[in-house]
Amino acid sequence: MRRAGSVECAVVGLGVLGAASLLALVRAGVSCVGLESGRVGHPDGGSGGETRIFRTAVATGPDHVRLLDRSRELWTGLPGAPFTACGALTLGAR
Repeated sequence: MRRAGSVECAVVGLGVLGAASLLALVRAGVSCVGLESGRVGHPDGGSGGETRIFRTAVATGPDHVRLLDRSRELWTGLPGAPFTACGALTLGAR
């Protein structure tokens, strides 16, 4: 039995994956809390402030690509349409 004010899970860091994980947990009915050291979208996080880039040409495997695709779906589905899709080109060594 849970005590009042207790939670089952804590997500530390509300970047792209942390926020997506927290949302999925809440939608699944898990009592949880998200912890972030700065305001959401702060420029000091690993996600880089108010912008996001979804690189799906990664060598980490199909599971990672599925997470990226799901994250992009969640960002584009937020109320108020804060996400504007645009193209990006990354150049570098082969």
